[in-house]
Amino acid sequence: TFDARLMAHKLTPHFGAGTTYQSMEGRDLPFPAHVLERLGHWHEIPFLRSARTRELLRRIRASGGDPGAIDRLQELLDGNYAFFLFEEIERAKSELSRADVGRIRFDMGAIHLDEAVTRAEFEAMIAPDLDRVWQVLETVLAAAGCSAAAVDAVFVTGGSAQIPAVHARLQDTFGSDRLRAQDYLTSVAVGLGVDAASVVMDAAS
Repeated sequence: TFDARLMAHKLTPHFGAGTTYQSMEGRDLPFPAHVLERLGHWHEIPFLRSARTRELLRRIRASGGDPGAIDRLQELLDGNYAFFLFEEIERAKSELSRADVGRIRFDMGAIHLDEAVTRAEFEAMIAPDLDRVWQVLETVLAAAGCSAAAVDAVFVTGGSAQIPAVHARLQDTFGSDRLRAQDYLTSVAVGLGVDAASVVMDAAS
């Protein structure tokens, strides 16, 4: 979700977002929302290769205000570059956990991007998502009949747990002294491995 926010706010304008094109009746139409939705998820971008979407992009290029953006989008599809673009988005997101400014740099085929993003911009992008996460957290605590103050320890894991805005909210909710972290990127896999080994041993006994 956080990667999708960076894509939507910083990169989709390079692929047509914000532009208009003309319908067959001559009406100005906004860039298709369903195309932008697909662009937010690297594994969904290949679905834009359908003949129907290709014909739509051809019409947008012919009647829209930024044919170069459509050329870049076509290159993204034809070159199968979506995964590599989102790898760069992920790298820039990680950079923002250590610095106030990060850059998204991507240079493959005919696509040449260099976008700066500040930590303040990023935190504003993901604020609604964090609000929803904390609403779920409060619902879970309420369902368990447990207050945040009664939680002994919170084990944080995953790359998103290292985002300063996420860490700050965890500290505000539970207190820094109750946060526990070890091997952010591998602890879940290790835990699954331990659980799998336990299942195998139980089955064998």
